[in-house]
Amino acid sequence: MRSFTLHGEGQHVRNWLHVEDNCAGIELVLRGGTPGEIYNIGGGSDFTNKELTDYLLRLCGASWGSVVYVPDRRSNDIRYSMFG
Repeated sequence: MRSFTLHGEGQHVRNWLHVEDNCAGIELVLRGGTPGEIYNIGGGSDFTNKELTDYLLRLCGASWGSVVYVPDRRSNDIRYSMFG
């Protein structure tokens, strides 16, 4: 069985965005943006790392027994998010 790591207690919040949506946002800014302006691209989907892990485990038919908790990284911000 393959194991997966989860930093700290998994309470860090991240704003998740599919790579194709990210590329579409970049292309939109490249083609229609105004030079010098600032554009933030986000998915509007904030989840804790633990919530996302639970979702992925269920999709893969895996259990929490395959998750290994590892010490949190130094200076790991509790929230990387475009909103809230």
